[in-house]
Amino acid sequence: METVKTTVMYDGQFWIALVEKISSDSIMTARYVFGPEPGNAELLRFYLTDYDNLRFLKGSHDFRLKRQYSPKEEKRMGNKSQAVYKAALEQQMKLLKKQKSETHRIRADERYQLNRQKKKRRKRGH
Repeated sequence: METVKTTVMYDGQFWIALVEKISSDSIMTARYVFGPEPGNAELLRFYLTDYDNLRFLKGSHDFRLKRQYSPKEEKRMGNKSQAVYKAALEQQMKLLKKQKSETHRIRADERYQLNRQKKKRRKRGH
């Protein structure tokens, strides 16, 4: 069974929606930035149009499901979820950076080989 939980909170600069998909073995998190405080119409538009375009990142942390949480407990869990999202995003960015540096190295090597061939042709007088 998969549970989806959305928390709308102010992170100090913007209002964000932190969406968590909790299944039996993992948790997937996504973040959506509203900007100014969202009203009911903006929340409805978010669920109808933007929710499908969210990029969920897989995270792992211990969690427990309970029917009702105290406000302090909800805030702590929201902060934990945000930390999990940031960690997953950082891990994905490291992976993308590694892939980008690898392709950059391959392209630089190809350019170097091409320049060597051109130099060889010029030296031979062709």
